[in-house]
Amino acid sequence: MPESPPPSTNDLIQQRGQSVRDALDKDASRRATRVRKAGEHIEAGLAKGDVMEAAKSHAAKDAGQLAADMKEIQREQKIADRDFDLKPLDAEYEQGEKNAKSRDARVNGKSVVVHEKQFQRDKLDAERAEKGLGKVSDRDWERISRTTLYMNEKQRDKHDAGIQKTPEGMKMDGKIAEEGFAAMDEQIKGLTEYAAQLAQDPAKADRLKAVENQLEKLKEMKAKGQTAAIFVMDEAGKFYAKAESASHDGQDVFSGRGVDIHHSSFLAGDAVAGAGEMLVNQDGTIKEITDRSGHYKPGEEQTQQVLSEMEQRGMNLDNTKFTMDRSSDVKLDRTTGMAGEYKQGGQKVFNDRHNVADQIKAQGQQMREALDQEAEQRVGDVNQTLAENAAVQRSDLLSQIKEKGSDISAVLDRDADRRETRVRKAGEHIAAGLGKAEVIAAAKEHAGKDEAGLKDKVGALKKPNVREKLGGSLGRQQAGAGGKSNRVS
Repeated sequence: MPESPPPSTNDLIQQRGQSVRDALDKDASRRATRVRKAGEHIEAGLAKGDVMEAAKSHAAKDAGQLAADMKEIQREQKIADRDFDLKPLDAEYEQGEKNAKSRDARVNGKSVVVHEKQFQRDKLDAERAEKGLGKVSDRDWERISRTTLYMNEKQRDKHDAGIQKTPEGMKMDGKIAEEGFAAMDEQIKGLTEYAAQLAQDPAKADRLKAVENQLEKLKEMKAKGQTAAIFVMDEAGKFYAKAESASHDGQDVFSGRGVDIHHSSFLAGDAVAGAGEMLVNQDGTIKEITDRSGHYKPGEEQTQQVLSEMEQRGMNLDNTKFTMDRSSDVKLDRTTGMAGEYKQGGQKVFNDRHNVADQIKAQGQQMREALDQEAEQRVGDVNQTLAENAAVQRSDLLSQIKEKGSDISAVLDRDADRRETRVRKAGEHIAAGLGKAEVIAAAKEHAGKDEAGLKDKVGALKKPNVREKLGGSLGRQQAGAGGKSNRVS
């Protein structure tokens, strides 16, 4: 049997108009009944003032009912307009949380409903079984585990993300960002203290590493001036959000157990039209959107629906970052680009494009590392050559010094011989009767000539400046090596 064609625009307008007329007719009927009964009560002898007060009270209730009816009509219209493809909870959370044991709790002075995280208990039991241990007891489980808050309509409305376009860009409710930054500071403080405790026990090295990774992520976000908020979008295109760092919502006063808000909390485990995270500045400006949600694992349809809704509200997708997250418990798989790219090209094009970009980056990194390694090798070779040349230069200079020293010693020896000969002959001349004054004057004259000659000879054989010669030699080699190094880099 062929499918019936979708309703035309005129049909939709008529249907919606009829819905509004029906709501107004019901309201008019309620009001007419109130007026009739008020008249009957007055005729029956009831005080007119009492009857009028009751009528006003009923009129206020009727007005509230009409407003609720009109709100529901508008919601139904939005649902029909969007016709979103909804995504239910992932099977693990459907069975292990939504269908798990639930109970009433009292958190932050409010009555709420919480669900057990049975999926976590099942994992823990499986790990214990591998170690030959029995299942965790109810008492121990309640001592170590937390629960998930499932919201009713009133509670959900208090988590309206309040997303709207402003001159500064798309923003969510600033109170969400404010709550996130305050909670993030507390988290950083608590994790820092916890890490210090773990560091004292070598057996907890794995846990310490996980805590340090979480701490590093928080500090990095704070340095950027951003905080994260989890969100879901319902079938009418309405967003609900909670600062991720503030998602530990408190403790149940009855049991003392912690209560968390997850993606599943907002719609009490019902299907969503989209889910993920938003990174926002301190004023609530949305800087990045992701589709990361372990509870729902949204697909391409849900992500496109979120981006389309944002675009219709005025978001510039070409100026907003987007991260597609397909990570699992054992593998990190995230691809980041611009939201406009994903919106236009879809998941495959977006993923392929950025995989190619990542490959190019990786190849470039490999080339840089290879060049750096080659440069280091060349520098090592140059340093080795300089060291070898310097050793040769030192050896040559030492040989020259030794040779010069021998020559100087020979010159000094000959000078000593001449002086000794001069003194001996002067004595012989005096003994032969020559005038003493004349002999001494002649000796002084010869001594002056010998002294001048000795200076000239020693000056010619002066010891070389080893530091200057080595420095000059090494400087020339380094200058040449420097040119090679520049070409490598």
